[in-house]
Amino acid sequence: MNQRDLFAEPLVRQPVAVAWGAGVDSTAMIVEMHRRGEPIDIVLHALTKWENPLTDEYIEYFSAWMDEQDIPNERVQNFPTRIKPGVPMFDGLYEKCLAYGVLPGVSLGYHTCSAWAKITPQNQWYKTWETGQQALREGMRIVQCVGFDNGPRDSARYADREGYDDPKFEMRYPLREWKMDREACEKAIQRAGLRVPPKSSCTGCIATRPDELMSFPGMEHVRLVLLEARAEPRLRNCDGLWRKPIKGRNGATPRPGSMTQYLREKDALTTGEIDLIRNEAVPMLAEWCSKIGNEPIAERPAISMWLAEFDRVHAQIAETGKLLAYPKTMRGTSA
Repeated sequence: MNQRDLFAEPLVRQPVAVAWGAGVDSTAMIVEMHRRGEPIDIVLHALTKWENPLTDEYIEYFSAWMDEQDIPNERVQNFPTRIKPGVPMFDGLYEKCLAYGVLPGVSLGYHTCSAWAKITPQNQWYKTWETGQQALREGMRIVQCVGFDNGPRDSARYADREGYDDPKFEMRYPLREWKMDREACEKAIQRAGLRVPPKSSCTGCIATRPDELMSFPGMEHVRLVLLEARAEPRLRNCDGLWRKPIKGRNGATPRPGSMTQYLREKDALTTGEIDLIRNEAVPMLAEWCSKIGNEPIAERPAISMWLAEFDRVHAQIAETGKLLAYPKTMRGTSA
């Protein structure tokens, strides 16, 4: 029975939706549900536009596998509908933070970044999903599968969610039903002939480890320095994207609260390039933004235009090893 026949009037069962974060657990959940012949009516992945480049590649890789298995899948994204005067158009979480001159909420002790980039666009998509809306009209709830594994860390996360009741969604945790911990998840992915995904998180996430930070491409480093410097005037009781230093007790890797400071200490970027970003690029971006008024969103300049010039200069710095001046256009003036 194909999906169209299955959801002819009336529905014969609850529709099943899977939240895919592109990490090990949610990937294993999809693989195992497919292997067991369990229905999957939609897999949703929310794009943050700030993922590790390796995760971006894995999203394409696993999406192709889902297409081959006829597993319906969609990518969703939160697009701004209202922007304050003087703020450029932006695309994704990094550009939003840079446009407003703030750090992601998780660096400040909140989870607003995940709510904005992941939860909101998925909830908006469900409102347009006719199958799900039909289920609600018929008094059913959508079964939403979440990839919490059976290990100790996710057991604590599950305990926080246990008993949560939603009028639209019936929450299900298949990996916990099947007693699958992280190791079992990795093996399930490998048995399917697939690569195990890398850690899934934004490059500027507070959860990024020092070794992961050092593994990112150089352009990610300069963009992280740019964001921390842009947000610095607004920071209170927060040193940067890592928020506060870790001293390295109980086996933890010591690090400062600022990713910029760590990159400086490890010579990932030269002091000259970091100072160029802090002392020249940030004031230029502020001046460029100051020329933006309250135009309709469709007519606002996009911050990606400014970033393209910024990236071009730093690509040349990486290639030549010489510091270069930013063009006047980065101030919003003619060259």
